Amino acid sequence: MKNAIYFLLLIWAVTGCKTNNEQEGETTEANHTGFMSPEFIKKYNQYVYFDTFHKWVNFNYDNYFDLVDPDTGPQGIEVYGLYPLDAENIDWLDTAIESKPVIDEVDREMEMVSKAARQLAKVVNEAKDYYYRENYKDDHFAKAKELHPRLLESFKAYYIAYDAMQGTFMKLQYKMLEADLKGLKKGDGPIRYYLLKNLDQARKIITFIQETPDISTLSLSELNTLFNVFKTSLSDLEESMEHEDRIKEFGMYHGYLESYRSFADNFIVVFRNLKERVEKNDFSYLPTYPNIPDRGTPEKIMKVYKEMFQAYNNLVGRLY
Repeated sequence: MKNAIYFLLLIWAVTGCKTNNEQEGETTEANHTGFMSPEFIKKYNQYVYFDTFHKWVNFNYDNYFDLVDPDTGPQGIEVYGLYPLDAENIDWLDTAIESKPVIDEVDREMEMVSKAARQLAKVVNEAKDYYYRENYKDDHFAKAKELHPRLLESFKAYYIAYDAMQGTFMKLQYKMLEADLKGLKKGDGPIRYYLLKNLDQARKIITFIQETPDISTLSLSELNTLFNVFKTSLSDLEESMEHEDRIKEFGMYHGYLESYRSFADNFIVVFRNLKERVEKNDFSYLPTYPNIPDRGTPEKIMKVYKEMFQAYNNLVGRLY
């Protein structure tokens, strides 16, 4: 029962998400009071936990391009630290995509991620075997030079697909966050209440930034107003976390609360970085990895926000 009541992002009705009964023309009570379909919860969880695969993609990207220049390619360089990308994770994603209910917001984008992930896994695993077995000693890095452009293209295609999916996925999460806030009162659980308020305020900051076409014209006074509310809600959360009776609810998983707070602290830092860029009119961004946006950029603050969201998902996913 707790799954249906508490699991953030998994419980409320979302436009475009239909149960099996709906697709057959039937109406259920859940459609009016909240989306509590176990099928939806299972599918959504599978989407959320694909993030594990994505982290290993980033791990491989960082390890490879820390050693190999993207432009010149391998110049007799031994590459260490490539990790096999497990196709089983992609199979689980495909199973989720094909399952019911249909989630119009993200299913199609997930299909594109799956295709790009499968191609990337094939090339990365091939490169991993080549370097791990030290086959470059036999062919004098000929295969390494052939693999390099394939790795470049596969990583690029994957990140394009993943970023497109993340954009639509966040919109879906915004809708669920708003619905969850409407159904939650402070007395139901002060820690979760203030955490949700803080998460929602971060969303408002990001939305304000994204809705300003030219970042150099951002209204700093309005931005500061939103930021002050964010800091207040974070202070309320931290104060609530000092009560042992409230922490007990989270048991051995209370460490995820600290993870959330750490990401919220980082949100403050990247917000200040962005604000300084606007004040100095400095928008000369450094070239960076696609998974590591430059400091003070809208992409950087969005990345931290996603980490905050993931920390909360990890917390309630294990508790409820």
